[in-house]
Amino acid sequence: MESNINLTAEKTARDPFSRMDDGYYEMEAAIAARVRLLKDGNHPPIFRTDVENLYDLYLANIPAEGRDHYTCQCCRRFINQYGGLVMVDEASGRLISLMWDEKDEAINPFFKPAVQAMRRAVETAHITGQFLTDHAMLGTPRTGIWSHMHLELPNAMVVRSRAKTSDQLMAEKYEDFRILITALEKYSYDTINTAIEQVLLHQDAYRADRVLGQAEQFRKAARVWASQMSPNARRNLIWLIVGRSHPGTLHIASSPVGELMDNLMDGESIRVCRAKFASRMQTYQVSQSAPTENEAVAAERMVEQLGLTESLQRRYAHRDELPAEAFLWQDKGEQPETVDASARSNRPTGVFANLITRERKAADAAAASAATSAQPADVMSWARFARTVLPHVVRMEAKADNSQRLMALAAAVNPDAENILRYGNSFSWYYNGGSIDVRMKEHIEAANGRYENVQIRHSLMWENENPSGSYGTDLDNHCITPMGSHIFYGSPRDRTGGALDVDANACGRRTMTVPVENIRWVSGASNGHYRFYVYNYCQMDRTPNRFKAELAVGDQVWAIEDVAGSTGSLRDTFSFDYRDGVVTNLRMGGSPCEGAGAGGIADWNLEANAFVPVTAVVTSPNLWGDKAVPSLGSHTFFLLEGCRDNGEGRGRGFIAETMVPELTPYRRTLNAYTTQSVIEGADTADACGMGYSEQGEWNLTLRVLNRSGSTRIYRIDRFD
Repeated sequence: MESNINLTAEKTARDPFSRMDDGYYEMEAAIAARVRLLKDGNHPPIFRTDVENLYDLYLANIPAEGRDHYTCQCCRRFINQYGGLVMVDEASGRLISLMWDEKDEAINPFFKPAVQAMRRAVETAHITGQFLTDHAMLGTPRTGIWSHMHLELPNAMVVRSRAKTSDQLMAEKYEDFRILITALEKYSYDTINTAIEQVLLHQDAYRADRVLGQAEQFRKAARVWASQMSPNARRNLIWLIVGRSHPGTLHIASSPVGELMDNLMDGESIRVCRAKFASRMQTYQVSQSAPTENEAVAAERMVEQLGLTESLQRRYAHRDELPAEAFLWQDKGEQPETVDASARSNRPTGVFANLITRERKAADAAAASAATSAQPADVMSWARFARTVLPHVVRMEAKADNSQRLMALAAAVNPDAENILRYGNSFSWYYNGGSIDVRMKEHIEAANGRYENVQIRHSLMWENENPSGSYGTDLDNHCITPMGSHIFYGSPRDRTGGALDVDANACGRRTMTVPVENIRWVSGASNGHYRFYVYNYCQMDRTPNRFKAELAVGDQVWAIEDVAGSTGSLRDTFSFDYRDGVVTNLRMGGSPCEGAGAGGIADWNLEANAFVPVTAVVTSPNLWGDKAVPSLGSHTFFLLEGCRDNGEGRGRGFIAETMVPELTPYRRTLNAYTTQSVIEGADTADACGMGYSEQGEWNLTLRVLNRSGSTRIYRIDRFD
């Protein structure tokens, strides 16, 4: 806080009618100094209050001999319009006047009673809404020779939206507050706490990271609402939560989190709630149909209005363009302290610096042998590892053993294009996620089928909504094994352990609304040639029956969609040669399939279960800089040498919930755009690897070389 400001001589030269000893200009400067403390990117939300006639209170508390001198219409408008602005103390919920503080040493005794009276009136008022403005200057600084109360706001406090005015945004904030209060009166703290702890944080919670930030915000609000604070303090703190949230993010009742809490309140079991949540998240914020022409035109108009035409084009990011604050660790080519100085000096440092020499090869082999022969040194959380081990790491390798963890960073093709994302940079990310269909998993497991932890699995799912409602088409899952046996409904098991453990819809009897069938080997799968196909045993109407078949071999997953023919028709889905967990000569739908499989580790240029050098450890882009948005999740990415997505990245350039609020109404058009758009530059991408969030299990294996020269293996089981 600025104090002891002496501007009297300067101001008197410009205003000969000034009362030099009153300290008016010092008070004016003190108010400006208070607001200047609200620095760009770090200011708290500001709120309007219902205080009235504040200027009259100000004038009544000025000594009578100077009262006429300070009667001013410009100052009246300023005090009545802006003098009631407040902040909220996060600890107590009490209001803090934005402008008035009689304890400020810069306030002359002449004005202290007036400032004190206004502060007390403002801080005992009630919030009526958040304050937002399109103008940097509040009030009229000067008319002629007269100076008036005014404020110049920091840039971060000025609304710069091209799509909405500050009045529209304030109206949205009020609606957010009203909707949040309604939800707090409906859902208890215990309900949201159960939803988070037992469902959203469960290791199998599908896409829970998409809504966990929203749920955590609501839990914070519910904790406040259930506290023993006064009603005014609770409402003030709820306003503070609304003020810090993006528009619409706290509309909890209409979200998957709200549906989850409804299920809990209806007495559903945790198992059922988890299944329903997974089903809901399968389609959450995913466009189910193409946009209309009118929707596309409206979205195009808004994108042009916001200047975002070039911003939608995406490319793979490069490690050297990430900001410094993104990095938790980098491989800087350091050597252990035990390496002899003369040996280092004999190593090439020019064009052959990266050449693998006989000495390096022997050293690496020795280190690998020592590491793999030893038991894991420790099992710990990432937080502990980052605190105690990471500062001493010279080199690090991660075991590529989970295709679902593969990730890539993307950026705008044009680095100067306007940012389309809610946080302060243009980088986005996506997880591989494989080709697993959560609905298929849900229905197979509900029928007591084995879906996970298998050697080979071939799953079939088809839609079964027959117009008559009495029965459905019966598709059958078949496999011809290397031993020549035929697994199907008439012979559901073979002697190697293969089994049809889920069979649906014996013709004429509708047994499943969403029918699934499942053939799997938990162990004992023979080497040789496998052929899977779908047979239409009984077609009960003329409606085409679309089906999806999914093949999983170890860590790799493939999927195919097709239309079953009429009764008696057969559709090949997958055939391949299998040897000790390795798939070759794969054919999908009867056609050769190049590459190692959609979503598999090999498709990311990695060898499954091999240790891969880590080039850097970074946090997710939504956590970078002073405009971070932690509610979008907290992720840690291990960028791997040579890792890249050999697919086109369609549908992954950006996701709707991370985009600026102005684009939210056009989600369907934007989803259609990104679904059809290729992420450019896959062949040169070097910011890909494996990612982990704060939620759920990690099960990450790291092999590290520390500065002392020792190599150890760590198992990171969770974030904290």
